[in-house]
Amino acid sequence: TPEQYQQDGRCCRRCGPGHKLLSDCTAEKDSSCEGCEAGHFQSGWTKERHCTPHKSCDHNAGLDTRSPGDAKHNAVCECRQGMFCSSPDCQTCLKIRDCKPGEGVTQKGEPPVPHSPRCSCCRGWGCTSR
Repeated sequence: TPEQYQQDGRCCRRCGPGHKLLSDCTAEKDSSCEGCEAGHFQSGWTKERHCTPHKSCDHNAGLDTRSPGDAKHNAVCECRQGMFCSSPDCQTCLKIRDCKPGEGVTQKGEPPVPHSPRCSCCRGWGCTSR
């Protein structure tokens, strides 16, 4: 089962979400677990002896913390107001730019995948092809 693992021919109990393994089970005692330390998490049943550090939301990269995370969940980052993710894994954010004079919005940058608006030349402005 997902809640057990095999150790030296015995079925040992895994540690539940939010916990890490201190010691394997023996013939005399069950597995020993303890809670994750501050700033770390474990989302599932585990036999790992370490919890995973929470993701750091780098303000210099345009990220704010939407949710700080807890013992069972990683932190969740989001782009600051007026910015959008530069890639699918959203390690950094870019500023949403406005269209230049003589351009109009051809596609808005809206959720669920915000981005800068796509702009194209307006008629009558004498735009050159790019």
